[in-house]
Amino acid sequence: MKGVVVTVVIVLVALTVAGFLIFSGNNGQSNLNQNPAPGNNNNQTETPQSNSTGTGSQPQTYDISIKNLAFNPSMLTINVGDTVVWTNEDGATHTVTSDSGSELDSGTLAGKSSGGYYTPPSAGGTYSHTFTTAGTFAYHCNIHPSMMKGTIVVE
Repeated sequence: MKGVVVTVVIVLVALTVAGFLIFSGNNGQSNLNQNPAPGNNNNQTETPQSNSTGTGSQPQTYDISIKNLAFNPSMLTINVGDTVVWTNEDGATHTVTSDSGSELDSGTLAGKSSGGYYTPPSAGGTYSHTFTTAGTFAYHCNIHPSMMKGTIVVE
């Protein structure tokens, strides 16, 4: 009797797993190797936000937010030909400036305004750059250089 119960339980578990795989739409493929959704971890690589065709050969566009005196993500790995767009979501002004060389030079990016009695809210400034050569590009905010640092790795 005990052996029959164990066999029934094993069969039920196997059928449940098989049913889940069939009805989940992944045809039995595991989800373990899929990339997680981007979060607020400053060391996380950002997922492409636009121009994604799924072929891997088209240039991608990546977004970096400037918020709470930080670049998010602070490290990003991309391919030659990809574009990065920085958006200032802070109230303060910031810059995107190369640590060495002149690859990145946003000038001053206006801060985001919540508006006031006489002025409507305004969006923060943006800066975009398309990377045409491979390398590692360290950058900082000229206004807050000790706090705000980032790196773009172009492969």
